[in-house]
Amino acid sequence: MATAQSSCDPTPVQAVGRQALPLTSRQIDCLRWVQEGKTAWEIGQILGISGRTVESYLAIAFERLEVNTRVQAVLKARALGLL
Repeated sequence: MATAQSSCDPTPVQAVGRQALPLTSRQIDCLRWVQEGKTAWEIGQILGISGRTVESYLAIAFERLEVNTRVQAVLKARALGLL
């Protein structure tokens, strides 16, 4: 279970146990919408940011989760208890 953070807080979200997870709450928000099948543009409209900013959040999340695709990112985030 992740701790609550503000949407613009750049610090990593903490997971249950001792392991710190490398995703911000905003990156997790984007991944939540990705799992619903939304495009970067649609996610941007929902969150009030640009589609390009969404793509940046997702690119960093992919690196930190060590994955290459949206599907892999969602599956790994679920496995880590973030979604």
